[in-house]
Amino acid sequence: MTSRTLPEDLFLLALDDEDGKLHSGDAVVLGLAGAELTELALADRIAFEDKKIVVTDAKPVGDAALDSALAGLVEKGEPVKPASWLNKAKKHTRDTYADRLSNAGVIEDNSKKVLGLIPVHRFPVKDAAAKAEVKARLDKVVLGGAEGDDRAAALGALLHACKLGKHVYGGDSDARARLKELASDDIAAKGVSQALAAINAAVTATVVAAVVSSQAASGQ
Repeated sequence: MTSRTLPEDLFLLALDDEDGKLHSGDAVVLGLAGAELTELALADRIAFEDKKIVVTDAKPVGDAALDSALAGLVEKGEPVKPASWLNKAKKHTRDTYADRLSNAGVIEDNSKKVLGLIPVHRFPVKDAAAKAEVKARLDKVVLGGAEGDDRAAALGALLHACKLGKHVYGGDSDARARLKELASDDIAAKGVSQALAAINAAVTATVVAAVVSSQAASGQ
């Protein structure tokens, strides 16, 4: 494993540089869980067959969070639907990676409860160089057209799946189009595309549910 995982890189890029807000909300939380699946697919620990996750190698990869995810899949004892897994795994991903990055001194966890009831999560970046390094690697693939870096390509595809293209690249339509390309590129050879498809489906379902709930609350 590299020093940081795809979920950690995704978490960093999703943060607002000004106030430490995690952009895209539930989409990113789902994306972090999907990034775990992407890591496991790239490490040849899982594959996707008949639109389900299949464990192909139960050997740990050497990362506590990823090994926990792998063990959970092994414990199921049967192929798992990606959407089902993502919706279960998302419950812990934000806290898992916030704690990890905070303990490493990369971010500061300023989460609190307003009026003692409403949770507000803010994670200002302390190590700007760490985030800049992640962005630089991504830029080589997105802006420079570099090939051969599956991890950076996967990160770009994850950004697209989490609707983070505008946050990371602003009004650069070419860069955002490149992210979309990466989401359907040859990295799909290891089944990563199916993990991304599951994220997209889960994000869409979350947005639809939020709209329906909002309309119901307003009596529309």
